[in-house]
Amino acid sequence: MVNHAGLVFSNSGTLLNSFDLGALFFGATGAGSDPKVVYDRASGDFFAAYLLFRIGGTNKSQINLAVSSNPLGLWSVYRVSFESLLQDQPKLGFSSDKLVMSWNQNGNSGPEQYMVIQKSGVVALAPSVPAVIWNPDSSRLNVIPAVQVTSGSTAFAIYHNYNSSSVGVMAFTGVPGVSPVNFTQAVRGVAGTTSPPGGLQPGASSPQLATGDDRLESAVWSTGHLWATGNDACRYKADSATRACLRVVHVSTVSMTVLRDVDITLVGGSLMYPAVAVDNQGDLWLAFSASSPSLFASAAIAEAPGGAIGSSIGGIIYQTGTGEMDYSRCTNPPTQRFGDYSGIAADPVRRAIWAAAEDGALAKQPCFWSTQIAQFTP
Repeated sequence: MVNHAGLVFSNSGTLLNSFDLGALFFGATGAGSDPKVVYDRASGDFFAAYLLFRIGGTNKSQINLAVSSNPLGLWSVYRVSFESLLQDQPKLGFSSDKLVMSWNQNGNSGPEQYMVIQKSGVVALAPSVPAVIWNPDSSRLNVIPAVQVTSGSTAFAIYHNYNSSSVGVMAFTGVPGVSPVNFTQAVRGVAGTTSPPGGLQPGASSPQLATGDDRLESAVWSTGHLWATGNDACRYKADSATRACLRVVHVSTVSMTVLRDVDITLVGGSLMYPAVAVDNQGDLWLAFSASSPSLFASAAIAEAPGGAIGSSIGGIIYQTGTGEMDYSRCTNPPTQRFGDYSGIAADPVRRAIWAAAEDGALAKQPCFWSTQIAQFTP
C-alpha cells in the first residue's frame, strides 16, 4: 500500500490485483494517504490503517482500520476516529491479543493519540469491537507501535521526542472488553539526536531532498527484544560534513535496558526514512533511501546477522535512482518533499524479507517519486 494505491503481488513478484485505497476505506476514489499494512502470522490476517482527510472539503479527517485474511478477497473496514482536524500518519502494531494504533493530531504538531483494540473481535469481523483510547498526549512524540514477530500478550510501543537523549518504551497489557487495559513506561537514555540536513543529489544546482526530522519511524518486537529506527544527523570520523543518517535502538523488554544505540551513515552521502524488521532466524534488516552527489535518490537495504551491528553493516542499493527530485515545482507555495517512510516485513512462510523504499525514478517528472519493492534472502 502506497499513498492511495493498493497492490497485491505473488511471492514471485507477479501483480495479482490492484485497487484504490480511498474507495476501499469508504472515501472517494483517490482520496486519503499514509497507509500502513502489517501481517499477523498467528491469526493469518492482514491489518491496514489509513487516513482520509479534507472530508467534504473541510478540515475533518478519519482514521480507519481494515482486516482481511485474503487480500485478493474482501476487506472489512472499521472507523477508528473522526475529528475536525488533521489526524496524521496513523501507525499500527499488534500482540497476540490486541492491536495498537497511534496517530498525530494537528499534523506534525501533535498532540499524540493512541488506542488499544481487541484483536479477536476484529479477526471475527464483529460489527463493533471494544477499544480503549487515551486522551491526546503532548508529552510523547510519534508513538510507534511494534509489529510482533513471536507470540506475546504484551504489546510494545516506543517513542523519541525531538532532539532528546532518551527513548520511552510503553508496555500495554489487558484486552479491551475482557480485562483492564493499562500501560507502563520505561524511559531510558540514548545518545542525543537532531533533525538531519537535506539529502544531497547529483548536480551543483540540484535541491536537497527533504529528510524529515529525528522522530522514530518503525519498530519490531521478537522474543524480548525491541528494535526501533528513525532519522538522525551524524558525522563519521572519515567524512567531511554532517549527513542525514539512520539511528537504530535495541532494547531488552525483559530488563528494560538499551542494548545497542548506534548511527548508520554513508560517507559522503545521505540515508533517510528507515524501516526495521527481524526475520525468523533473528537477523535484523533495514529498508531505507540513500542519495549522494553521485547518486540520485535510491532504494536500499541492509542486514545485520543475528541482530549484531558492529563497526559496519552490510548493505546494497537495490534500485538506483535515475533522476533529480525537485518537488518545489509541484506545490504553491513551493515545498520540498521526499518519502516520509519505507516499509519492510519478514516473509511468513520462507526465510525471506520484503522491502519497499523510494527512489527518484522519473527524471523528467519531478513531481513524482517511485516506490521500489523487492525480495531478499540472507
